[in-house]
Amino acid sequence: MEEAVDKLWPNRIYDERVKNLYRKAVLYCRKKFEQHDCSGIFQSKRGSCRILTWKIECDLFQLKQHLNTMFNGEYMIDYEWAREREARLQKLKDEQLYRSEAGVQNDG
Repeated sequence: MEEAVDKLWPNRIYDERVKNLYRKAVLYCRKKFEQHDCSGIFQSKRGSCRILTWKIECDLFQLKQHLNTMFNGEYMIDYEWAREREARLQKLKDEQLYRSEAGVQNDG
């Protein structure tokens, strides 16, 4: 929970009020997924939640498969919260390029 809170509300103190915000956000997500008949892709347990990524199609997942041709070094440039993902994508691309140059198979 603490990691999610830090990502969603980076300037908030981790206290009971922000924990309640997190719980409300999880409840909101659960209801939205249910409204769209997608409740099977969202799981939540005490203090954590996740999306079952293998149950959905997503352009990010496609990007990971076709990184060299699709990622040009920028990812959602107007959003500060996307910087971490952009850095990870760049790292993935660099690793994939290294594997390609070294003749190593990409394991997915």
